[in-house]
Amino acid sequence: MEKLTINNQEINFAQLIKQDNVQLRVPHYQRNYKWTKKQVEDLVTDLNGLIDGGHEKIPIHFMGSIIGHQINNGFNQIEPLLIIDGQQRVTTIFLALLACIETLSGTGNSKNEKEAASYMKKLILMDHSYAGKNSNLRLQVSRDDSEAMNNVVTAIHDGLALHMSEDHKFIPRQMASKTASKRIEQNYKILRNWAAQELTGYDETRIIKLMQLLLTNLTFVYIGVQNSIDGPKIFDRLNSRGKPLTVAELVKNDIFSRIENPSPDEFEKFESSTWDPFHRKFQTEQIFQNYFHPYGLLHDPNLTKATAYNYLQKEWNKNNLAPEEIIKELSKYQNDYLDIAVGDKNLCEHDEKIVNAFKRLRDLGQPLTIYPFLIK
Repeated sequence: MEKLTINNQEINFAQLIKQDNVQLRVPHYQRNYKWTKKQVEDLVTDLNGLIDGGHEKIPIHFMGSIIGHQINNGFNQIEPLLIIDGQQRVTTIFLALLACIETLSGTGNSKNEKEAASYMKKLILMDHSYAGKNSNLRLQVSRDDSEAMNNVVTAIHDGLALHMSEDHKFIPRQMASKTASKRIEQNYKILRNWAAQELTGYDETRIIKLMQLLLTNLTFVYIGVQNSIDGPKIFDRLNSRGKPLTVAELVKNDIFSRIENPSPDEFEKFESSTWDPFHRKFQTEQIFQNYFHPYGLLHDPNLTKATAYNYLQKEWNKNNLAPEEIIKELSKYQNDYLDIAVGDKNLCEHDEKIVNAFKRLRDLGQPLTIYPFLIK
């Protein structure tokens, strides 16, 4: 029997990063970090309950599943582990570890500072012999989250500069984003305040205990996929009862998972040269999201909003389209759609009467289902 997965096992965070050359990476097609303040506070409550529950031995706390795809690059090189599902929990645990390290380093005790630096080298920053000139941060988040993560790690690293060796000095990820998110920094402040309160109420041994809990007592079922393109399929099934992916997110996931050589350089090259120009033209996420149903109706008038993505995926598979070819196909009616949906640039150079007619339709709030007739 052919299988999409290569294994499934229950592991903790320490086991996820046990190899010195494994770097966790959030694929480019994934959502940004989205955990809310309440979700972080709920995790803090769970952590405190585990450590203060009066148990002789701290119990295991199950965190759900992680879907990953391991890329083997050979001896003495970074081996990326693509986190196809589970990045929200993994990122939050990573931030909690950083909060504990910063709290430990701020005690004014030289011994604690050295221990904090040791944790930075062991858990957070990879040896330069693996990373080379690339970022050596153990967790590579999405492009929109990179700036915030760089800010958090830089502040901690600089505070421990005297204790950091040259081969573990922080190399930030250089990835500019016009839609940078601050959610990582916001949630990190919550976790840093939590760790500081734990130190105040107890002492540094409490922080060490919390770090061990984060590393060994929070467990996941790890599902390894043989091909990264299968990740979104499993992700969609596992999240069928949770917050569903939008059609736009499914489209992006699908396109990016088709990149032939899924290295960070290839992802970034495709994103900047092909995806970004196409995506930015829509101006807002809602306008982008609304495009795919009328686009699908141009090809099959019986499509519903719910079936639009499945139809598009089947067509792309049937014609064996590469990512660039898919974007080229999707771009065919983009200007027509934008003239109807937005109308601020008259991309198709319609005469004034048609421009005004489109405006009246927008003002009347006409449904998207009439767009294919107008485009044709």
